[in-house]
Amino acid sequence: MVIEGIQADPKTLVGAPVMVGGNADVTMYDKNAVCKSTGYVHVVGVWSLEGLMTAGKTSVICKGPILKGQSVYAQWGGYCSANQQADLKRKTLVGTALHDCGPGDTIAECILKL
Repeated sequence: MVIEGIQADPKTLVGAPVMVGGNADVTMYDKNAVCKSTGYVHVVGVWSLEGLMTAGKTSVICKGPILKGQSVYAQWGGYCSANQQADLKRKTLVGTALHDCGPGDTIAECILKL
């Protein structure tokens, strides 16, 4: 599902996991950001050419090897990987990989599970 009319920070990459805030409606996920009202950080979608993707199948920027069916997590710097962060105050699950990819920087098709 695409939400149109959302503005992304100009530095936001297509395929990057995003969170609410920054210099626009959404910005690339940042591990150091903390929501002032809740103390939590949540990935709310993936930025695409069409707008903010919150459900369905989309392409995400990935680093490292990822296997088909493996969970994909947001990482700082605008990419995803198979490594889950241990910080319970961060909701970083982005989705499930639909194919094998990596090693290195790749684009992976994922089903979003935000």
